[in-house]
Amino acid sequence: MRRGFKAHAAREANSLRAALSISMSMPLTGIQLSKHLNVKVSSANQITQIPDEIRQQLWKADNESWSAFTISHPTKGKCVFYNPTHSRGRHESNVLHEMSHLICGHPPSKFISFENCDFSLRTCHPEQEQEADWLCGCLKLPRESLLWALHKGMTNQEIAAHFVTSLDMVQFRRNVTGVDKQLNRGRKTRK
Repeated sequence: MRRGFKAHAAREANSLRAALSISMSMPLTGIQLSKHLNVKVSSANQITQIPDEIRQQLWKADNESWSAFTISHPTKGKCVFYNPTHSRGRHESNVLHEMSHLICGHPPSKFISFENCDFSLRTCHPEQEQEADWLCGCLKLPRESLLWALHKGMTNQEIAAHFVTSLDMVQFRRNVTGVDKQLNRGRKTRK
């Protein structure tokens, strides 16, 4: 990741929440952010132009090998499509990850076109994927949101349900934000 990106991502996430009037105690959904950014979001099974053999591959054989993708359509603009076989919490993270690429202004490293389709998929460099992952985490579970939830005594399961995310995301954000260390220090000083 670029130097200073983590701090920038936290500020950007907080700024977007403020622009949307979403407090730190409330979840930020992909739909809310997509409306703000004027990006359409839909399940990938809504794309009718995908040939049947590719559809079978995506939804049956390889349904765990992809999460979401963004396309640029000549008339519809930017569209994010998510994997319909994943859980709602994972949809949310997948959509916010794709939105993070757009927020960061990541240029595609490669376009993938399909025969008989009027759109193409884009891929990004590994560093850009790391940045999108990081910003997605900041959008989904800002440090302040975690502190709020932990002060309320919420478990990881309750935090995941409240913020519509996965248990993996909750644990990851708890680890990287240092909120548990901060809370433990606070408890020790009060004794």
